[in-house]
Amino acid sequence: MALDNIGVNRELRELENERKLHRIVLKSEQEKIANMLKGDMGKDMKEVISGKKKVKMPFFQMLKYKINYWLDKLFSVL
Repeated sequence: MALDNIGVNRELRELENERKLHRIVLKSEQEKIANMLKGDMGKDMKEVISGKKKVKMPFFQMLKYKINYWLDKLFSVL
């Protein structure tokens, strides 16, 4: 019985350590994205959202999406 409690306590400590590690990694990724948004990437995103810059898809990629869209519509009806 005491052996089970020791094992459970060890697993709980490991779980808490993993949670702390995940929080640290998540925080660093959030800071990295925030720094990227302050630079050129953020400027591009703001221009696209405001409508100053237009983003165009290549013709064949657009054609692929349209074909897939119609095939999905066709087979969802059947």
